[in-house]
Amino acid sequence: MWQAISYVTSGLTLLAFAYSVIAWIYKTKSEERERLIRIAKEEQRAELVRNALEFFHVETKGLTKEQQYNLALEQIQSRAQRFRITAAVVCFIALITAIITAFAISKVGKPAIKPATAATTVATGKFTINDCDIQFIRLGDKIRTEVSLRAIPITKNNDEVATILTGMVVLHNEELVDLSQKGPETSLTCGETKSCLGVKLFDNLEEKPLIIRGGDLPPTTITAVFNIPLSVKVVRVYWEFYQKEAGENKLCVIDESKQPPKEGIPFLKVVTRGGEKTDDHCWRACGKKIIRVAL
Repeated sequence: MWQAISYVTSGLTLLAFAYSVIAWIYKTKSEERERLIRIAKEEQRAELVRNALEFFHVETKGLTKEQQYNLALEQIQSRAQRFRITAAVVCFIALITAIITAFAISKVGKPAIKPATAATTVATGKFTINDCDIQFIRLGDKIRTEVSLRAIPITKNNDEVATILTGMVVLHNEELVDLSQKGPETSLTCGETKSCLGVKLFDNLEEKPLIIRGGDLPPTTITAVFNIPLSVKVVRVYWEFYQKEAGENKLCVIDESKQPPKEGIPFLKVVTRGGEKTDDHCWRACGKKIIRVAL
């Protein structure tokens, strides 16, 4: 019976459980009283029978001792049976209530989105982008959203640099994000993605490269500006940037042999200084941040 306590999930089920425990204890006491009457000696049995019949408020005038004995046993058995049935029914009702409660809880919608206090980031290379600032300004029926990323060198060596080869910043309406899609890995364009509010591609960095030099120099700021609807309440920012330099004097370059995606970062590969392809991966810094729109 005690395993039923695992189903106590609300005030109602707690009350039902307590009642069933009381009923079960009463049934056990009644059965104990019956056992004592059955095994009692003849001179002790009369007193036990009289006490039982007085407890059940039974009129015993005109009954023989044998009739009183049988009546007492019958009353005890009937009362124990009723409490046994009551306890079983109450436990069953408590179990059904707990199941319904658990089902209702499972159907409750997602909790309210809370503003992010920190960004989730990944860095493999000579620099990292570990956070971003977002400014919201209302302009007519739009919200000007300015995303400022800070690229920070990981290396403390002033002779080492990270030259950003390509990258992108994508802005989403968090309330419409489809978590079954794998973010930047999806082949859909921004226009084909329901949650996408805009994408900024950094695909012209050959002419004006972003260079992150090692040491204690100030971070390099990367900015992307979007105009979003007034109805947007929470945004998700995703960023991804790849470094030109690779390990052991190798280079990360665009893989011209593969058809680039319709929108987004092209396919990349790592080659030696002589142009031979390797199995290495290009170094990158990426991350995301979810933040509530504040005007």
